[in-house]
Amino acid sequence: MAGLFEKDIRLILRNKQMVIVVAFMALMMSFSGSIDMVLPYMTIFGTIFSVNTISFDEADNGYSYIMTLPVTYKDYVYEKYMFCTAGGIAAGLVTRSEEHTSELQS
Repeated sequence: MAGLFEKDIRLILRNKQMVIVVAFMALMMSFSGSIDMVLPYMTIFGTIFSVNTISFDEADNGYSYIMTLPVTYKDYVYEKYMFCTAGGIAAGLVTRSEEHTSELQS
């Protein structure tokens, strides 16, 4: 299961340009004074990046490759639920810490 988590993290990091664009947009929103918009924005995009790993697995017959590994279909589905949930929570926590930091600076 740890191998599946690592695979999904590597898939997200492979899209560095999109991660950089989303982080830049969040930074610009926080500087423009609309800090209330940053929390939902980052949480939604963090979850979208996590869920996007499913479509990456579908591309190029990835499912058939994954099922040749010592992983059952149940393990795969469980890992996807856990990864998507963790991605949304992590994005929310990072954004909440940004929000508190900006409140302290005000």
